[in-house]
Amino acid sequence: MSEHSRPDSRYAGFEQGPIRPPSEAASLLLRVTRNCPWNRCSFCPVYKGEQFSLRPVD
Repeated sequence: MSEHSRPDSRYAGFEQGPIRPPSEAASLLLRVTRNCPWNRCSFCPVYKGEQFSLRPVD
């Protein structure tokens, strides 16, 4: 595992928010899931090692 792919312990407990285009920056976002449901894109390192899940309603 390289230095850049290792999680930084200072950020433990924080979630990576969704990546959206700037044109959607002012829109309301209701997050009902965590991470990426596909998680197979070879060009995207963002959610590697993270499991997709539904967020609780409360």
